[in-house]
Amino acid sequence: MITDTAVLPTMFPAAPIPPLPRPTSRLRQLGVDNGYALVSFPVVVGFVVVTGLSVGVGLLVIWVGVAVLAATLLAARGLATV
Repeated sequence: MITDTAVLPTMFPAAPIPPLPRPTSRLRQLGVDNGYALVSFPVVVGFVVVTGLSVGVGLLVIWVGVAVLAATLLAARGLATV
């Protein structure tokens, strides 16, 4: 039985770590963050409204079904006394 050892490729030295970006001033970062929040706010409100309407329509089917079931049970109860 013959066994061969694995031949591994040569290892290259790791790439140098790039320097960290220069920190920005807190006031500038506050302006950037507030701008992002103000621009994204209408989009988020739109998504909340669309999601709320979708959930509302889905639950409307259930609650209308519950009302029909209750009316059917009342009608069956009324017919049982006849």
